[in-house]
Amino acid sequence: MNNSSSAAEYYKEVLKQDNTHVEAIACIGSNHFYSDQPEIALRFYRRLLQMGVYNCQLLNNLGLCCFYAQQYDMTLTSFERALSLAENEEEAADVWYNLGHIAVGVGDVNLAHQCFRLALVNNNHHAEAYNNLAVLEMRKGHVEQKEEEGEGGGGGGAGEGEEKEEEEEERRRARRKKKQKQKRKKKKKKKKKKKKKKKKKKKKKKKKKKKKKKGGRERGGRRGRAGRGGGRI
Repeated sequence: MNNSSSAAEYYKEVLKQDNTHVEAIACIGSNHFYSDQPEIALRFYRRLLQMGVYNCQLLNNLGLCCFYAQQYDMTLTSFERALSLAENEEEAADVWYNLGHIAVGVGDVNLAHQCFRLALVNNNHHAEAYNNLAVLEMRKGHVEQKEEEGEGGGGGGAGEGEEKEEEEEERRRARRKKKQKQKRKKKKKKKKKKKKKKKKKKKKKKKKKKKKKKGGRERGGRRGRAGRGGGRI
């Protein structure tokens, strides 16, 4: 039905009745991830880890969330654990496929190529890996190789879908970069305002000190003149 907002509300109601419901927590986490909120998704996946859930799928999702939440120190370790916990070749193929996406995001095309190849080694029917390999070959200018990959993956329609996914990922990154820039600008503005306030306070203090000094000098001069007048009389 493509109504993720209402689905998330129902899952939250499930958690109100049973706050340890694993599937509800996982679904809420995936909903936050696909709505460009990887930081919030991380909370739910870490909650599952605290509950004792420890499997390939959870760690695979954790790795993706850590990458998009810019927690790079936990990304590779999560995927390594996911590979070690993979119960079958299909799960291992999904982990290698996600690692390929991360390599593309980092800009390491060779690593991405190897990861997609390893995904196909584990699952020769992994259509998404075929199509992503075709996209990489197209970027290199290897059109014949691209056509072979497209035929193996099951057509160009899926390839277009992968290209759209890549475009969406790029848009997400651009949005995050904009948010980060806006935060930095706000911080800089706040710092500038604080500096201006401090300067104004210092200037006011200096002016007050100068006024006090001037007032003291004028009073001292008047007393001296009165003393001289008394001496003449």
